[in-house]
Amino acid sequence: MNAVQAPSEAPSPAPATSTSGWIARFFWSPQYCARNRGSRAAQCEPVQGFVLRDLIRVVDGKSLEGCTTGAVSLSPEILTQMLQFTKNAPETRASWRIYGRCSGLSEVDYAAYTELVDRRIWWPQAYSPDAADVETTAQDILATVASANHKLPVDALSTHCRRSYLESVDIRFDDRFNYVRSSAPPDGNCKAAIRVRGKP
Repeated sequence: MNAVQAPSEAPSPAPATSTSGWIARFFWSPQYCARNRGSRAAQCEPVQGFVLRDLIRVVDGKSLEGCTTGAVSLSPEILTQMLQFTKNAPETRASWRIYGRCSGLSEVDYAAYTELVDRRIWWPQAYSPDAADVETTAQDILATVASANHKLPVDALSTHCRRSYLESVDIRFDDRFNYVRSSAPPDGNCKAAIRVRGKP
């Protein structure tokens, strides 16, 4: 299957400001699959590790979401191409509807930048799905991910949890998709101790 088409020569992102950029949100598949038992999404059959779901445009510190203009649905061709790395059709459709059509990009460019981000990030072997839950901390997760990716600073990352379980990791980028340090606490909404769910 061919890779997602490269961005057009003149993509049209939302107007840049001094604080504009992107958040890439990667969900931990074992947690998703445990909460959505019976899901036939590719991220659950077999269970994957971190899977990119959302590419969120951020302007002046606020995510752009819930637009009422633009195409509500991805074309079947673009959806098929994006599923090579998002691994979940319902969630990919929802992400486009909530975030993608607010991004200022065409669906072709949005898919291409999503793939660019996905291919750029290397997930350490420590965060491959295993049979058992693992207890750790937000700081350990962020340090491990940062150390596996060249020039990725720890404070460009944040973790998000549902109760005590890791749900997702955010990575922040500027308009040119360079890593950008976050002014928010690097551990997101997670408490000191985190459980990383094993295979459900």
